[in-house]
Amino acid sequence: MVNTFSRFATQLDLNAAAVRATRSNDLIPPRPEDSVAGSLGRRFSDGLLARLEGGTFSPSRAYFVPVPKRGFTTRPAAVLTLDDRVVFDATVELLRDRIEQRLNESVWWPRGARSEKRWKEFTSYPLLDGLTTHIVEADITAFYQSVDHVILRDRLAELTGRKDVASALASLLTAVMGAPRGLPQGLDASDPLASAYLTPVDAAAAGAAMRYARNGDDIRVACRSYSQARECLSIIEDALRREHLVLNSSKTRIVTRATYEAEAAALAARRESVRSAIAARRRQALLADHDRLQAELEAAGLDELPWAIWYHHTMTAEEAITALADRLQPTDVDVAEELFAELVVAPVPIDEGLVHQTLVESLRIMTAAQSDAAIPHAAKLLLRYPDKTEIVCRYLLHSARAHPEAVAAAVDTYSKEDLFRTALELAWVLRVASHVGANAGAATHRLAESVMGEEDISWVARVEALRFAATSGALSLAAWQKFWRVAPPAFKPSVIEAAALSEPDHKWPNAVVSVAKQDSALEAIVKRARQQP
Repeated sequence: MVNTFSRFATQLDLNAAAVRATRSNDLIPPRPEDSVAGSLGRRFSDGLLARLEGGTFSPSRAYFVPVPKRGFTTRPAAVLTLDDRVVFDATVELLRDRIEQRLNESVWWPRGARSEKRWKEFTSYPLLDGLTTHIVEADITAFYQSVDHVILRDRLAELTGRKDVASALASLLTAVMGAPRGLPQGLDASDPLASAYLTPVDAAAAGAAMRYARNGDDIRVACRSYSQARECLSIIEDALRREHLVLNSSKTRIVTRATYEAEAAALAARRESVRSAIAARRRQALLADHDRLQAELEAAGLDELPWAIWYHHTMTAEEAITALADRLQPTDVDVAEELFAELVVAPVPIDEGLVHQTLVESLRIMTAAQSDAAIPHAAKLLLRYPDKTEIVCRYLLHSARAHPEAVAAAVDTYSKEDLFRTALELAWVLRVASHVGANAGAATHRLAESVMGEEDISWVARVEALRFAATSGALSLAAWQKFWRVAPPAFKPSVIEAAALSEPDHKWPNAVVSVAKQDSALEAIVKRARQQP
């Protein structure tokens, strides 16, 4: 690479960038280097700085992993080497404050300064104006994939006055993306660049006095008539085309305020409906079982009521149950488990967007409560909703320590199915399997062996199969060596980690991981895997 970084290399805070850049990419399973940020030290940053100053820093082309989306399509997640992630993050950091100063208030996220996504507030924004009658919902097609590096370079130079940094970033992006366009998806450093790229679109909306808001590539506009909504949509579409971008027709629409409000409240309404249904079932169960009703009344300290019902006949059972109303109310965990069951055990016809919201919220609540209610249904859910694999597997990962046998059984049930699965789906499931390796069933072992031996499958799945083999005691030196020889640079740390996770009683893992001492990041990964000080 042309020595474009030497002019400002000393301005880069590589130590801080290493901590930020090793945050997990939320599109793919956590990588071994994600957990060693605090262990890299000066050796890593000094070596990287020397290469940047001397012009010997050479970025590697990213490895792309298709990530399932709703509707059976995918988007590419870019897997970068640790060096490239750190340089990318540190370089963008030099521009963040200046980008922030150039963004108008219509940009909710991402901004130059780090901020929360505030999705709930963003979607509520069009309803703040009481005169709103229609709302534009719009989405940009393949936005991160479509960012032109030359346009981005010139825009960053104009917005920040740092032509040197903008040029270096454009060169770095073209090298890692392997093309003159695209931002690495899933990395925090890409987000402020995305908003900088869209500043002309935001400006066009502001110039038309729209009640406009943008969160990433999602757009909302509050309008006071259908005609105004059409006009606003036309202005936004023209502005996007000038940046070589187009609207996603399947996700762009004009809706009435009533429709928008109803859809926004759908999950809350469903939640309250389920809460009421659970409470009603509990009341009916008490009415049908006098012994249970008496026990509940006594537990509530209402010892006199059973006498009033069955001896004095001054109160009905229904009236007594009213006094138990608070005790009969389900908890948030009860509601979450019921909502989950509706999707998996006895699915009810609901909107696809509501399916996503329901799963995310239900599994989040069950994870926090350490509920195992979803584990027996996990395989069925993974097969029915492949785009929800990451959400379900994160729940299983959190459950693995407390319920290893149940989680292993769910993974084995999934592994028995002879169905098409993307590499990323396999990667997430095999990551779960590696956390319950000692309990893994025969079908899980067969699946892992198949993935390890399939040379045409994505490396994101192959290294997870390798990891499972290591944690289950089935990894041989011959298999490890084959992986080490051909693994892309971005996955070399995963191969080293697999050796470190293998049985320490074997001689070969100890000999193999000694190579890690030559690299500060690999050495930290080995220590982390073996929990060494």
